Amino acid sequence: MRLRRLQLFGFKSFADRTELTFDHPLVGIVGPNGCGKSNVVDAIRWALGEQRPTSMRGGEMVDVIFKGSVSRPAMNLAEVTLVLDNSSGALPGRGAEVAITRRVHKNGEGEYSIDGEHVRLKDVRDMLFDTGLGSRGYSVLEQGKIDAVLSVNPLERRGIFEEAAGISRYRQRRKETEARLKRVQDDLTRLDDVLRELSSRVRSLKAQASRAERYLEARAAWQTARAHFARHRLWLDAKILEQVQARREEQEARVQAGRSQREQAESLAGEAEARQAQLALDIERAAAEVARLEGDARAAQERHGNLLARAESMRGSASGEDERAGQIERTLATRLAELDLARSEHQERKQQQEAARQTAQRSGESVRELRAKLRELREREERQNEAVLGALHARTEAQNNARHLQGSKAPAAERGERLKARLDSEGVLLADLVARLVEFEHGEHAARQAQVEASQEVAHATDELRRTEEDLAKLLHQRTALALEQAKKKSRIDALRELELEREGLQSGTRALLEGPRDKHATKLLGLLADHVRASTRDARALDAALGERALALCTEDMASARAWAAALADKNGSQAILCWPKANPAGREDPGPISKAVAQGSKALCECLEIAPGFEPLARLFLGDVRLVETLDQALEFVALDPRWRYATHKGELIDAGSLVAGERELTQGAAGRRASAREIEQELAADAERLEVLDRQWRALVDSKQVSQQRLRAAQADMERCALSLSEARASLGLTRGRSETLRQSLGLMEREHAGARGEFERIEAELAA
Repeated sequence: MRLRRLQLFGFKSFADRTELTFDHPLVGIVGPNGCGKSNVVDAIRWALGEQRPTSMRGGEMVDVIFKGSVSRPAMNLAEVTLVLDNSSGALPGRGAEVAITRRVHKNGEGEYSIDGEHVRLKDVRDMLFDTGLGSRGYSVLEQGKIDAVLSVNPLERRGIFEEAAGISRYRQRRKETEARLKRVQDDLTRLDDVLRELSSRVRSLKAQASRAERYLEARAAWQTARAHFARHRLWLDAKILEQVQARREEQEARVQAGRSQREQAESLAGEAEARQAQLALDIERAAAEVARLEGDARAAQERHGNLLARAESMRGSASGEDERAGQIERTLATRLAELDLARSEHQERKQQQEAARQTAQRSGESVRELRAKLRELREREERQNEAVLGALHARTEAQNNARHLQGSKAPAAERGERLKARLDSEGVLLADLVARLVEFEHGEHAARQAQVEASQEVAHATDELRRTEEDLAKLLHQRTALALEQAKKKSRIDALRELELEREGLQSGTRALLEGPRDKHATKLLGLLADHVRASTRDARALDAALGERALALCTEDMASARAWAAALADKNGSQAILCWPKANPAGREDPGPISKAVAQGSKALCECLEIAPGFEPLARLFLGDVRLVETLDQALEFVALDPRWRYATHKGELIDAGSLVAGERELTQGAAGRRASAREIEQELAADAERLEVLDRQWRALVDSKQVSQQRLRAAQADMERCALSLSEARASLGLTRGRSETLRQSLGLMEREHAGARGEFERIEAELAA
């Protein structure tokens, strides 16, 4: 049993699905350091069940998954398949080939399968016992393992010999059986312990059972008594329920009365709320009246100041009043003297009255008349005194008022002039403030409009920048996808070129002629026939099928050159090569003759679909002159029945003649012509991709420039918006300040106008009083 193939996908450095074939008894993998040689050994050990991440040179098992590179993303799983040759029957119950597969996913889950059937790791190890295979078996010796085997002790070396001798399987089975027997013995020991414990608890369980029976009897009696008690309690509860029902009806009546009281209280509360609202209105009106009275108080204070000024003027006229007071005192002394004289006269009259009273005793009629005359005289005297005093008082008051009014006329006129001057100046200031207010309102409106325009510009610049960034993201995605596609195509071309460099499919003689020393009599070789006869990828399979091994034939200049090259292979046993020369005679092949009309209409000559190098047309007609290109296998079978002199090839690589059929679809890279056609097509696609990438780069640079312009525009718009916001806030502050000053000035003008009207009215009243 030996390893036939190793298939890797996503394991460490093997990102693409890679298959390594071991067809020869001895296969070597050589290369520089870091090229992945050790990864092949790690893959074999990992597929055989290695469980230690450190043995895979990683921290955890998911580290074996391909991590990605610049040109391709990381993968989500790693898979390794070992295909073993079981033709000797070393693995009983299996076929000629046994495939062992191990997978691990990015989330850490892993699985094993044998020939596509999911199994356990134990099943894999059981199958590989006695074969020498295994993650730690002697069949896989990594770097340093040979030294370790040579330096181990005899006991450890014995395990290797037992594995080679084929007895490790039985030793493993014996070990597992002993472990199971030990577990069974432990279970039996535990069972004996449990039985002994249960036997000791039987007596206590019987006592518990008797107590349980007594408990059941007591519980039954308790349940009976509880039922009697419950029925008695139910009767009592019924009585209590009747009382509670009566009390509930009383409470409901009280609740109804409370509800009516609550409704009355709510109506009263509504009225109170209405009164409260009315009081709030009254308070507001009172507050307005208080404000008005405060204004009147300020006006009264100002009038008080005016009155103080008037009092000062009155004190100035007090000296004149003192002189008038002296004159009045002299007049009063005169009047007092007259009063004394009148009193003396009155005393005399009283004496006369006494005499008259004595006389009146004699005559009552005379007394009454005298009394009446006396009363009249007294009343006349009093009236005269009052008239004199009133006239004196009116005269004095009129003189005082005239002087006071004459003194107050000039201050009132001056005060009126001052108020008028102040009113005019405040009016001019108010007009200036109104003009400035209009100017500030226009400035605030312009600043608001500028801010709106700046915000619109910012929004437009933001949208434009966002669209540019979205276009950049899309373009970057396209460039990345195109670059990844280019990398894949270049990798494919490199693989095809490596196949060509490795002389894929060449016969041993052909390879020997190309790589070995040349005969001195032989001319130079012209390359392979596939280098001179080319086809498109659509027709490449048909060309490979029609040429067969001749596609890799060596071209020489003529027949003599071919003979010389053939002589070079004479001493190389087992080496064979196909030699051809371009100056071939197409008549060497039997002419199939005229073609039937149906075949001519349904097919076309393969030579007409090829690109043949100059000078190689005769050789192409010699090898391909009898081949017709058809679309399907059924059509080819129909044509070969109609005209069997021709060979018919399909685009899938099927080839049919009168006696044979090459069936199935060929791989495009299976033949030399297909590999060359595929490489040319991929190179053309690469050229087209390079042009597309150049266009995308130009678009990228244009979008980057546009993004920079949009960013500059956005920054400028944001700066403008900030300046507009600052200007708007300043304009609003100035406008508010000017409006406040204007309102204050209007209120001051109103007060001054009322004060000026009061001063003017007072001046007119003084003039009217002076005139009176």
